[in-house]
Amino acid sequence: MKVLVAGLDWHGRMTDYCAEAFRSLGHESRTFYTNRAGGGWEMLRARMPYIPRLKAFVTELTRTVANRAFLEAVRTMKPDLLFGIVTNGWGISRETLEVAREYCPRIVSWLADDPFRFPEVVETLSAYHYHFSAYRPAVALIPMITSVPVSFLPACGSSDTYRPV
Repeated sequence: MKVLVAGLDWHGRMTDYCAEAFRSLGHESRTFYTNRAGGGWEMLRARMPYIPRLKAFVTELTRTVANRAFLEAVRTMKPDLLFGIVTNGWGISRETLEVAREYCPRIVSWLADDPFRFPEVVETLSAYHYHFSAYRPAVALIPMITSVPVSFLPACGSSDTYRPV
């Protein structure tokens, strides 16, 4: 099975570890970093002083570029499964996920943070086929918003990385 693992390029390298886990199970796995896709705009946004209107403009521009790059990655790979590690800063819109459904039969989120702290994440919940949540209360709350199934999946560590030395 071809799996595209999408997530941020931080948070303890969760994106990399999940992609490696799929490879260890015998699947072809690639990564897409949602916070690298903005290129120079992402670097500018991270380093600019906090000027609210300017920061909002550059953030929106960065998300637009990232959403386009995300769709291009999905169109190119045509994965059997898109596994999104959804945290603060995810930035992939509901509209983008709905277009991605044309190229990918299964789109799954792993909600690594409390999704209800981030309105832009809550807006996307209905665009997935399935949710996993590392935040246990979300398992009871998500069905109040969408009919998309949800299960609890806590975070864990890679025994190849985290082991006694």
